[in-house]
This record gives sequence, C-alpha cells and structure tokens, in this order.
Amino acid sequence: MFKQILRTPLVFNRFQTYYTKLVYYDPLVLTSFKETTVKNCNFIQCTATELDGGAILSFGPILVSDCEFRSCQTLKQAGTVMSHMNSTIERCIALDCVSYSVCTFCTDSTENALSVLSLISVTKGDCNRDGIINSGIDVETIHNDVNVSECTTDGTYCGSQIFNKKFTATYCNYVSNYHSYYSSGIGMEHIYDALIESCFFYNCTRKQEHPFGGYCLYFGDTSAGATVKGCSFVHARTPSKSSVYSAYRPDKLTIENCCFSENQERENWDFPYKDCQFNAHCKLDANGDHDNDGQLIPTKTVLIPHDLKMKPLRIVVLFIILTLVTINVSLFVYSRFIRPPAKKVE
Repeated sequence: MFKQILRTPLVFNRFQTYYTKLVYYDPLVLTSFKETTVKNCNFIQCTATELDGGAILSFGPILVSDCEFRSCQTLKQAGTVMSHMNSTIERCIALDCVSYSVCTFCTDSTENALSVLSLISVTKGDCNRDGIINSGIDVETIHNDVNVSECTTDGTYCGSQIFNKKFTATYCNYVSNYHSYYSSGIGMEHIYDALIESCFFYNCTRKQEHPFGGYCLYFGDTSAGATVKGCSFVHARTPSKSSVYSAYRPDKLTIENCCFSENQERENWDFPYKDCQFNAHCKLDANGDHDNDGQLIPTKTVLIPHDLKMKPLRIVVLFIILTLVTINVSLFVYSRFIRPPAKKVE
C-alpha cells in the first residue's frame, strides 16, 4: 500500500489531526488512527492513481466539514473521500469528482458508520458505479440534506448505495441521475430498518441500453421492514413503470403520504400504499427549489472561490501594497503632467 502511495503526488501526514483553511492540489493521506478533522478546506483537481480517495484517504475516523471538492478523481474508489473507519461528512460540496468506483464518498468496513449531513454533489462525468457508498453492515448510515444530481454510472447504483442494517434518509434530493442497473436514487441491500422521509426524486432513470433498473428507491433485501414517508417522485423513467422496487418481501415495505407525478404508469400496487397521491402536483424538492429543468439551486450552501479564502494578515499586507502603489502612481502623474512649471526668478 505505502509503496503505491509514494508513486502518487500527495500530502502525507501521520501525526496531525486537525486541518483547516487549506487548499490542496494533491491527495491528502491520513494514516493516524485518531479522529481527524478537515474543515474549511478546498481540494482542487486532486488526482490519485494507485490509491483510493481522489482528495482524501483516511485510515482512521474522520470529520470532513465545510469543504469543497472540485474536479478530483482517482482510478480506484471514491473521487473525494475514502475512509476505513467511522466518517462524518457535513456541509460539503463536490463538483465533477469522478472515479473508477464511487463518485464521491465511500467507507468500506463492515463495522464503520457513515453520516452525510448536508451535501451537494454534482457529477457530470461517468463513474463505474455509485455516488455515495457505505458497506458498514452492522452500523447505521444517516443521510440528511444530501443532494446528488447528474451522477452517471455503469454500475449497480447511482445516487447512494447502502449496505447496512439501519438507514435513515431525510430531506434529500436525487435529481437527473442515470445508471445501468438497479437504482438511480437510493439502493439498499441487507436492510432491516430503513426510514426514507421527506425526500425528492426527479428524473431518475436508466441508460437506454439497459432493460432493467433506474428506480428511485431499490430494496434488495428488506427483512424487517422499511418505511417511505412524505416523499415525492417526479419524472420516473423505469422499464417496470414503478419508482420503487423491492426484490424481496414487498409486504414489509410501507409507503405513506407520498406523491407520484408524471410517471409512465401507475405505481406497483403490490406495495401497501397509505394516503398516497398519484398523477398529482408534487412539491418541487425536499428543502429548497429547482428550476424548470430540475436542476437544484442550493439554498443553504454558497460556493466560495478558493482564492478568496485568504488569511487576514495576507489581506492587510495586500491592502498596504496596493495603497503604496496607488500613492506612487498618483505622485508620478502629478509631477509629470499636472504640476505647473516653476517660475523663473529674475
């Protein structure tokens, strides 16, 4: 592993556990097994070849907060953050980050949880599979205010892929995602307790060359039950004419107070629907707004160009330099063109 890491340009740190207000153009590799915080950092065009995590690879617990990832990529897993232990992602933005597998965030241990709290992820490139993935089977995954749009994959899932016994998603938006198989919104396997509440699915579909999939919600194995509550499904384009699909035990799935609009045909009546609306005017999204093309307009997070994130001292120095330059230029112009010539003394 470390021989492979050394062949890739990167920032390597074993002991530091707090990173803030930094800009990275190469992947950050965190080998400490202590909890690490990465806050208010920008990752610009970071590229990894032999290792997971286009921007961050963490071997220990990690909190990534208020960060931006732009055009990061890797030939392996996770275009932005790859974690091998508990991970929390909050108030982050990922734009055009791609990888061979998993466009944005990934955890790969069966004992580690993933919490994604407020994320905007827009991916206009192709990934082999998945937008967000967590394989911590024995733990809980939480999504809140997660926005995934324009994610295109050739794999099994597109928006979020969850391998957990317990999963909760609230106020999430999945917009204009395309994939080859199964789900373009949220795909779940081995779920025993799932709650999908107040989420919005718009234009979730499959690639035309594939005859199956594209579901907004896909339940691969729902043994103990799952509840879908207060969600909107608009412009679903699936070959089975259904926004929601369960491969096993559809009687364990409850759908209540949901709105289905502009779908190809009526939904699968095998599910126990309760107080749902069909062919109705659904709300636009979970927590913000979108324009006529279904593109999400961020209402809670504002992109800040990385070159404007300057330390106060640098700003003061820059101001002093600009002031001195202005004074010198003014004196030169005055002395050369404005000041009247001196009178001759007779």
